[in-house]
Amino acid sequence: FWLDDRCGPILADACNTRTPLGFSDDSDSEDIGRFCAYHKCAYDAIQANLTAGDYYGCECMYENWYCHWDSEAETCGWGGTFQQEVLDCCTDDFGLETSCSCVIEPECKDGDNDMCKVAAKHCCDEGDHSCDEYLRIGCERSVQVDPGAIGTCRELASRTCSPEAPYEAECECDFWEPLCLSYPGKACNEALEACCDTDRGFVDGFGNSGTHCGCDLFRFLEDVVNYETMGEKETFCSAAEDELLSSSDYESSDLSSLYWATNGSNWLNRSGWEEDLLVSSTEPNYCIWYGISCDETGHVISINLRGNNLTGAFPSYAFQSFARLEMLDLSENSLSGTVEYFYFFSLRSLLQVDLSHNLLEGEADILFSPAIEYLNLSHNKFDRIANYKKFKSAYETLQVVDFGFNKIDQEASEILTGAPPNLKDVYMSNNRIRGTLPNIITNLEGIRRFHVDCNCLSGSLPDLPRSFPFLKELNLSNQQCCPDLNSSNIGLSGSVPDGLSNLFDLAELDLSENSISGSIPSDIGNLPRLKTFNVSNNIMTSTVPYNLGKLWNSIAVFDVSRNKLRGTIPSVLGTFEDAAVHVRNNGGFIHPAPMTLCFDVSGFDLRHNPTVCPLERNTLRHFYISAKGQEWTESMGWDDEYADHCSYYGVVCNDESQVVELHLANNGLSGTLTEKVKNLKFLRRLDLSDNDIKGSIPSGVGELQHLDHLRLSYNAFTGEVPTDLENLQNLRLLHLHGNRLTGTMPPIPSDFLTGVSSFVSDCGVPSDFGTPIRCPECTMCCNLAGNCQSTEIPTSFQDEVLGFDIHQQFSWVFGISLATYMMFLLIGSFAYDRLSESRSYYDRSMKERDKKYALNKIGSGSVYSFFLTKNWVAWFIAVIVMGIQAWILAIFVEAARLEFVDDN
Repeated sequence: FWLDDRCGPILADACNTRTPLGFSDDSDSEDIGRFCAYHKCAYDAIQANLTAGDYYGCECMYENWYCHWDSEAETCGWGGTFQQEVLDCCTDDFGLETSCSCVIEPECKDGDNDMCKVAAKHCCDEGDHSCDEYLRIGCERSVQVDPGAIGTCRELASRTCSPEAPYEAECECDFWEPLCLSYPGKACNEALEACCDTDRGFVDGFGNSGTHCGCDLFRFLEDVVNYETMGEKETFCSAAEDELLSSSDYESSDLSSLYWATNGSNWLNRSGWEEDLLVSSTEPNYCIWYGISCDETGHVISINLRGNNLTGAFPSYAFQSFARLEMLDLSENSLSGTVEYFYFFSLRSLLQVDLSHNLLEGEADILFSPAIEYLNLSHNKFDRIANYKKFKSAYETLQVVDFGFNKIDQEASEILTGAPPNLKDVYMSNNRIRGTLPNIITNLEGIRRFHVDCNCLSGSLPDLPRSFPFLKELNLSNQQCCPDLNSSNIGLSGSVPDGLSNLFDLAELDLSENSISGSIPSDIGNLPRLKTFNVSNNIMTSTVPYNLGKLWNSIAVFDVSRNKLRGTIPSVLGTFEDAAVHVRNNGGFIHPAPMTLCFDVSGFDLRHNPTVCPLERNTLRHFYISAKGQEWTESMGWDDEYADHCSYYGVVCNDESQVVELHLANNGLSGTLTEKVKNLKFLRRLDLSDNDIKGSIPSGVGELQHLDHLRLSYNAFTGEVPTDLENLQNLRLLHLHGNRLTGTMPPIPSDFLTGVSSFVSDCGVPSDFGTPIRCPECTMCCNLAGNCQSTEIPTSFQDEVLGFDIHQQFSWVFGISLATYMMFLLIGSFAYDRLSESRSYYDRSMKERDKKYALNKIGSGSVYSFFLTKNWVAWFIAVIVMGIQAWILAIFVEAARLEFVDDN
């Protein structure tokens, strides 16, 4: 009343003249001064027709007077904490800004609803977020005190959800629904209208009010919030039950709408649809139409038109009557536009929905239908996830949701806050989700699979064991997928949290392509089911923990590449035989890598890097295993994971660490000789003699172009001699005897095989086989007994036979010469006998005596005695026998050319 037309001038005059009108006689002059200062400020603002903001700029003056003048010490600056703060804040610089910060805003936060309105109107700029914050505080304070006082809330709702705002109807529902659940009262009426009412367009399948929506809302209020709804629940739920009794006539009509709305004539398979719809059948048997399944009562329970070339705008209205529908699959088509989710509120049996791989856009409401359990909206163009309405039944039923590969552009906290509590699998890869993840993600303790790869997250990793205690798969890789949003985004950072061993069921952990630092937690090795561990493309340091070797029985992908790891690569990684092991581009690892990692793990990414995995070391490992190295007499170095292969027992290298000699004679080798030996490209000497190596000689030996000494004697090699040995152009010694080889020795260059024992094989007799090895070039042949003889004719013998180089030539010449000599001797003897008979002194008795002597020496039973007779038949028989004996003797002579002596 101080400012009205009657009192205002009187108080102004009193202040101007210092007349004590309106003040007691003991009024302090300072109190009067403070009052008049406030009065003048307010009165002048009114008289000058200034804005209300100028009037509220006088609040500090009012408090300055009131706190001193009021006699109640508890409510003023001398005793009340708030008032003292006001006095300290309100200085001589009175004005709207000071009044806002010192009086209006604090009183708003303290619960003064009127002051919140003032703050929203005068203490912030238009469009400033703080304006809405003042109204929000006032709204909450007011409904806390009186659930019916929603005036401030309505003003806030109108500002927040203006007609120009996107998703206006959803916005108002988002505003009123949590307010209703927190402070049941008039806010619930607003929530019913915003979320379920016809005025907002939320109509169920039969054109009535959102009875199913209202039923869910009031059921939640009674059953969860414990708010008495005064019969609204029964009203709405009863109406909803009546509407569920849809007939097959409605289903037929909606199927027809679905066909025509999605250009059914262009479907890839329209069996049944076209026949019934085009002939206008009065009783179409839609249960036999392609993609339609019905229950025993003839109601549709499944619609599966996956990949059937459905086009056009998504016909939400065409599904309103399928009260018993359980599964809807329209994936891999070309449906576009938005989804009007309110049409699905009456589908109380719908459990599975797949609309992936289409062209749908707008807002994605993952609480799709009241009983939904599985929802796939991936590979579309949705740009935001609708806020979760806790009163919807789907809030408790949804378990699996996939909205990956869309255009979702929201804060992660906005999506995760208040998410359905029974979610198990969440896929939101390849979107534009930004912001940070809470340290502890509440309400999602049942999550098993959480895939948010290729988004725009930042900050540190959440406390995974506390957030997702039953986690099986976590993929937070590549949080740098939005360069246009934030070119400086480095993705997730910080270290990998401890306690991962508590995630007993974890099978996949992918944190690649971020900026995660620190070390790899050793307790990851205690995860018995871990199949994928990927922290590549980060900035992790330290070493790879040895404890990770415990993953050998489960791991399939182990990727720590492109980090800053250092030290030696643990040898236990060599047990990951069936896994892909990637460690490249770290720079700090000490080389070479463990021998078993290079040799046993085919998926090791640096397996063919000669620095990390020397080829010759791998070859020697093949050799070691093939020849049963664990049984060798001496194998120093061969089992060492990190030893230089040039230090192995029996190995000699040149200055360039290339193996040039391998001496393992009489060392207990068995097994087989590996074909991989051909990779020892610079090998000059190979001595494996006096062992028990079995199998065939690998053809790869013939590829050792530098080989000059090859000793494989006294083993158990079998099979034919490999023809590739003819490629060994530099051989100076070749010993293959003492084995069980067969066939023909290939023509080996003999330019350097000049020594008596330089080329030895099992070409002697007797042999293990019917025919010994044919080896014309061998310098020495050995037989079954191990006796060896040079194949060369001694020089002294050659000289004696007048230069004959071949025994056969000498034998023929010698035989012919002997026969000629005997012929001359026979003729001479015959002539002598004739001459003796003509002489008088010839003693015939002596002739008889000589004949008896000859017969006695020859033997009376010998065929040679026939030569003492004059019977030509006897002579003929004797000559034949001698011929046969000569032929038999020739065989023995040929076989006995060598006198078998010891090889030594």
